[in-house]
Amino acid sequence: MPGTMADLKDEISGFIPPTDPETGNGYIYTKKTGTSFELCATFKTVDIASSSSPTKPVMTGQYGYINEVWQHQAEYTCFSRTIDKDLYPIRIK
Repeated sequence: MPGTMADLKDEISGFIPPTDPETGNGYIYTKKTGTSFELCATFKTVDIASSSSPTKPVMTGQYGYINEVWQHQAEYTCFSRTIDKDLYPIRIK
């Protein structure tokens, strides 16, 4: 698990952790125990999927579908997540 969002930056793949598009500030990432973490941000608008049925994905943008696990209201919101070891096997260094 990365210690900070900056640890995710990868020069080879070109991945740069996303930032708030309005302020340019990084999102608030907190490493928890094991494979758990929390990601927080202040949202000015309601997620488009939040106003639709939460059981149906909503078609949008370049990535196709909005995943309802990222739904939010217009407020400071934290998402608690745990990495699925079957989808993302832990690499031992």
